[in-house]
Amino acid sequence: MTKEAFDRQKRSLGSAKKPEAAKKHTVAAGESLAAIAQKYYGSSSKESWMKIYNANRFTIGDNPSAIKVGQELTIPA
Repeated sequence: MTKEAFDRQKRSLGSAKKPEAAKKHTVAAGESLAAIAQKYYGSSSKESWMKIYNANRFTIGDNPSAIKVGQELTIPA
């Protein structure tokens, strides 16, 4: 590989967008997964809140409607 080709490859790899890190959210009184999804994704659709639920099944348990105040949830990118 020539130095020019190497530099071109290095530039293209360096400009690759890094994946966005997951965020954290602490559940407040009166919140639902749909409301949290609306805040982070701009949509309260089932598809949106299921992303949050699936990432936090161990914390939430079997019932996605049973989130509790103070639970810390991971909000996937």
